[in-house]
Amino acid sequence: MTAHVESRGQVEMRMRELVGGLAAVRQHPCLLFVSSTIQGQDVVTLRKALGEHQGEHLDAIVASPGGDVGAAYLVARELRRRFARLTAYVPLQAKSAAILLC
Repeated sequence: MTAHVESRGQVEMRMRELVGGLAAVRQHPCLLFVSSTIQGQDVVTLRKALGEHQGEHLDAIVASPGGDVGAAYLVARELRRRFARLTAYVPLQAKSAAILLC
């Protein structure tokens, strides 16, 4: 049996390709939200990543085991403030505070 192990850079590049593919198929911007633990800093990071982006619809891919419920609530409110419709995709797991975010 042979195992193929990708570097972190390869995984990130592949994830970006997949997100770009989803955005192209769905014809909506797509946000990849991956967090080992949701915390207050994620709100600041999200605001920087989105810049001035806002619009009618956003697809969000969420993967997180959870974290700070207050921070997840603020992330969700920030997304709701900017986008009229949100669609959340959970390819692996969304637990605890990540469920609130979705």
